[in-house]
Amino acid sequence: MLGASIATFAVENYEALELHLALRITVLFFVEEVTSTSNLLRKKQDKMAAENERNNGLSCVQILPRVQNYGWGKKGSASMVAKMAVNPNEVDESKRYAEMWMGTHEKAPCLLVAGAGEGGNSYDMVNKSNNDEAKKVSKDGTASRSPQAEPVSLLDFIRRDPVYWLGANPTPAVAENDLPYLFKVLSFNQASSIQVHPDRTLAKKLHAEQPSVYDANHKPEIGIPISEEFECLCGFRPRKEILGFIESIPELLTVMKSNGYYKNCNHDDDTCSGADDQAKEKTSTVESLYKILMTADPDLVKEEVEKLVASVLEEDHNRNSSQGKTKIPEELQSVVKNLAEFYPGDVGIFSVFFLNYVKITDNAVGKNFVFCAANVPHTYLSGDVIECMSLSDNVVRAGLTPKFKDVPLLLSMCDFRDDIMKCKNVGVWKNADLSCIFSMPHECMRSGMQDLA
Repeated sequence: MLGASIATFAVENYEALELHLALRITVLFFVEEVTSTSNLLRKKQDKMAAENERNNGLSCVQILPRVQNYGWGKKGSASMVAKMAVNPNEVDESKRYAEMWMGTHEKAPCLLVAGAGEGGNSYDMVNKSNNDEAKKVSKDGTASRSPQAEPVSLLDFIRRDPVYWLGANPTPAVAENDLPYLFKVLSFNQASSIQVHPDRTLAKKLHAEQPSVYDANHKPEIGIPISEEFECLCGFRPRKEILGFIESIPELLTVMKSNGYYKNCNHDDDTCSGADDQAKEKTSTVESLYKILMTADPDLVKEEVEKLVASVLEEDHNRNSSQGKTKIPEELQSVVKNLAEFYPGDVGIFSVFFLNYVKITDNAVGKNFVFCAANVPHTYLSGDVIECMSLSDNVVRAGLTPKFKDVPLLLSMCDFRDDIMKCKNVGVWKNADLSCIFSMPHECMRSGMQDLA
């Protein structure tokens, strides 16, 4: 049986989002409000039934997703992306399948499979005879279509009848009659990067200055883990927790002291013995502490990261004999070792002690999510996740990546609040109608999902 999901999704100011998309195993409907999921579904079904005649009875369309082969993705058939978007016989076990995109973003716009029918209005969503062919991935990263069908651009298709597909009063998008969001599946073998996404105002400014690098939209995003285990870093830890790590980890303390951190400062709001007012200010906020780290001498950082990793490995070796010396929590020792394997000497490894570590295990899969508003630093470390965001690919990086890093820009735009963890990993409960509601504080996105199969 074809599995179906109905999702509701809203972003800043609860802007309405609406789209009818279909993948062979999942159908996602993004509707206009977040209230009663079942009531919204019934209203939407009634509306669609009344309007179907205008589109030859069409209510769902088959999407040919785009595949991104980034270096941090899982290889071959181990990747959830490969399992969902590629014919098993066509999977290249040496290739990394990192992301599957479903949307209209110009970097990887999706196509639709058109079936027989005048004007391309009849679409074959679940034609079993074409199932394998539709899952192949072509050289340009687009899941290949059935040889009996011709592709149609998702954006062009929507613009044939935007009122039908987007509603009479759709959410304003980057372009007229376009989707305001992008849906993805991601599969992480290693950390992607320490990154932030700009808000709408900054995105427009960056786009005007570097149109080939940035688009003009913001990128708040929500991720729902679907693997047995998922790990990420997201948002800053409480300031006192960060200071505790600095004072107890010699390698980190060496880096911080080299760039203006005063160990003798007790970091209270009112007193800071042994340092003048300027020194106090440099060590009194999360912002100042993170800037000290990220602007430290790269050669010293590399040297101290190597010492840190050696200390963690020694701790791992001596753990059974109770001779370990490091004060790093065991779960973070594992993160440090994994990051060092792929990004040796990288300053991003020290970010483990500045950002909240979130781990979601099998008993919580589907019951928790991670939300990242604009300007919130984060990185996904491992696992598989479905993700929905505003229609943007804007990323500013500062570590854990071979790609271009713009540390000054990231530090200038970062949200340095250390009390926003409540928005990052929130539980889910079920309604009487079996819908699962992913609810966040009012300043965050909200999403609901219901399984109907």
